[in-house]
Amino acid sequence: MPKAGTLSKLASFPDSRLRILNAENALLIMYPRPVQPTIPVFWGGHSDATLRRVARVGDGWHPTQITLEQLKKGLGKLKGFCEEIGRDYDSLPVIARPGNTYPINAETHARHVGIDHLVMDTPIKEDDPDLRTLRHAMERVADICGLTPRASSPA
Repeated sequence: MPKAGTLSKLASFPDSRLRILNAENALLIMYPRPVQPTIPVFWGGHSDATLRRVARVGDGWHPTQITLEQLKKGLGKLKGFCEEIGRDYDSLPVIARPGNTYPINAETHARHVGIDHLVMDTPIKEDDPDLRTLRHAMERVADICGLTPRASSPA
């Protein structure tokens, strides 16, 4: 533990919510503390090393902008790595973010593919001054994912 008065030499953050207490070991403390005992960590990437890490210590996998074939192959590898160490594969949520690598449709995001959550990039490449294209894309994906509109809050 650093001596009193040395924290400002290790790190300084204006709102004092995150402080480095031991720069050598990178021990971090965050305030306010989260409600759950730990913050879930979802690992990105799709190398074997990443998938082994997800199986060993991760709370989930977050593959981004990989092809559907790479996603399916990664899910198979992750399942195998979980079996090797005796971890329940179904306990690991998968949050996919396809970007523009494959279309978002019922086949690519059905539960049988292994997707639990989806991060959708907004279609900002098109001129869309009244946001019709964005709204259409969001409604299409919501329909594919089986989402229903939420009740609006009273004004």
